[in-house]
Amino acid sequence: MLSLLFKNVLRILVIISVFPLTICAQSDTLSSVPEEDSVVYVYEDPVIIKQTITKKEEVFQKWFLDITAAVFQYSDDHLLCSQFTGYKNIITQCTKPSGGFSAGGKLMYNSGILNYSAGFSWTTYTEKFQYINNNINGTNKYSYVDLNSNIGMWLFRKKKYVSLMPNGGLILSRLMQDQGYTISYTDLSQVITNKAAGRDADWVGSAQAGLKIIFLNNMPVKIYIEPYTRVNFTSTLYYKENYYLRRWACGIQAGIFYTF
Repeated sequence: MLSLLFKNVLRILVIISVFPLTICAQSDTLSSVPEEDSVVYVYEDPVIIKQTITKKEEVFQKWFLDITAAVFQYSDDHLLCSQFTGYKNIITQCTKPSGGFSAGGKLMYNSGILNYSAGFSWTTYTEKFQYINNNINGTNKYSYVDLNSNIGMWLFRKKKYVSLMPNGGLILSRLMQDQGYTISYTDLSQVITNKAAGRDADWVGSAQAGLKIIFLNNMPVKIYIEPYTRVNFTSTLYYKENYYLRRWACGIQAGIFYTF
């Protein structure tokens, strides 16, 4: 009986002596640690359990390789002085734009919502040529190497499956292939080759705008389709002071974004 009473008294004394120390330890620890979102203190008497929570930080990829191919239809826009009216009427009867294609790649950098890209592509315009009087039929081809730069806004990028990127940019094109026939503007009854005419400008400036619809946002390789439009802001012809010719194109391109 005495031993049991002694044990109870001893237990009470231990609790009384430890409790103030426990209160003091809790208070000092909490006051010495700055408030942090990543640290949680769980109170389980007589100890404090410190738990560190791992923060989830969303870090988007910044660099991509954009590989693309496109098909398009285009029309010719003739701006000219009165002395070329006859030539314009003949040339529009003889030539009919039939479309074109392009393929290339860009290096892209994403800084958040804004997206920057630069690259090159190969673009070919084709048109049918037919001059009944001389019984000449053929296909004209104008091929360019395009140096392009773009800026866009990557919208809904956090979505799992689909996002959008309206974008636009400038293109500087170097004529690489000039194949086919045209009408001599000094003799409207004469058919000559494009090279003999020397009419096509070596360098052409263009502007382009489009809307990329991007699929598989959460995958390393994303695919997209993009309706777009493109127009020359410099003449495709040398004699631009008297005869200005620009091409308006509307098309669809498809491609992939490769993350690295």
